[in-house]
Amino acid sequence: MAVRLHHIIAMTSLMAFSIMACQPETAEKTSEGITKTHDVTSFTIDDGKEEPKNISVVDVQAYLKSLPETVAEIDGQKIGKKEFETQLSSLADMVSTGHAPMNEKMFGDMRNNIFATLVTTHVLLRQADKESVNTDPAMEEDTFQKMKKQAPDEDSFKKALAQRNMTVETLRAEISKGLRIRALLEKNVISTVTISEEDARKYYDLNQLEFERQEERRLAHILVSVKHGDSKEKEEAAREKIGSIRKRIVAGEKFADLAKELSADKSSAGKGGDLGFVPKGKTVPDFEKAAFALAVGEMSGAVKTRFGYHLIKVLEQRPAGMTTFEEAKGPLMEKLKSKQTGEKVAKYIVDLKEKMKVKTFIN
Repeated sequence: MAVRLHHIIAMTSLMAFSIMACQPETAEKTSEGITKTHDVTSFTIDDGKEEPKNISVVDVQAYLKSLPETVAEIDGQKIGKKEFETQLSSLADMVSTGHAPMNEKMFGDMRNNIFATLVTTHVLLRQADKESVNTDPAMEEDTFQKMKKQAPDEDSFKKALAQRNMTVETLRAEISKGLRIRALLEKNVISTVTISEEDARKYYDLNQLEFERQEERRLAHILVSVKHGDSKEKEEAAREKIGSIRKRIVAGEKFADLAKELSADKSSAGKGGDLGFVPKGKTVPDFEKAAFALAVGEMSGAVKTRFGYHLIKVLEQRPAGMTTFEEAKGPLMEKLKSKQTGEKVAKYIVDLKEKMKVKTFIN
């Protein structure tokens, strides 16, 4: 819960409420524990150059000490190094705890992104001030309460804030800033974006390969979780539990009802275990092999994956073929709108920075 709360708190920044809200989503939305994660592998040619070395807390402290008192200036208004140091605190924590080893290049890229976001936030808030853009206090309160509900109790909530060097007051301030930026972009950029059916049709006709569809199956599953490192006794208990669930289904109970009641995959349990249409290559191998060997309406036996034991049921089958324009139109128009919005937001920010004569004083 704490990790999720940290993520949500972080999302009160500019990225969450403005720029990222205007970008197309690239992560696959799939059910917990089923979609195969994307392994990132670097293929490099040995050019004799040394790999970047990992940095230490001492390196981070040295960098912070090297910062000038003023890190940027916007229309003559200074941004002090203390504000940048606060923004960098999460990076410093990652290095000090060793939770995520970081080399020089990674640290440089991340700090540059944080600095760019800090400057952009000031630019947009300054423009919001000029245009008297404000937000509804009720919306701010609603956003705050939604974040707070992610924690099991008040103490956990405050602890999560403290771990990010925040208080309730600073969180509320960040929420207000984020919503004001979002309102500014909605007023001046997002509201101007329009995508017609003709635009979508043109894209569809020029990018036919993108709409070729391989065989897909609409799957449902019930998961009894087995964690890495669990004892043989726990694993055996999980195997027996999935077996007993299967017997209940064979005896006449509904798969969907038992998924809602018993599945450890909470993201699909509420939908009766329904994972939607899944093509080959998007699930872990053992799960895929079992799922694509079933007939429509058929249920598997116990299937073991690294997540635990599953029962899998095929609800529908959609053969390989071409996605029609009518099928693609809705998602495609959203994709094109998101792309155009991102481009317009980026240009809007560049134009504002030029008008406000932004100066930066760090490399």
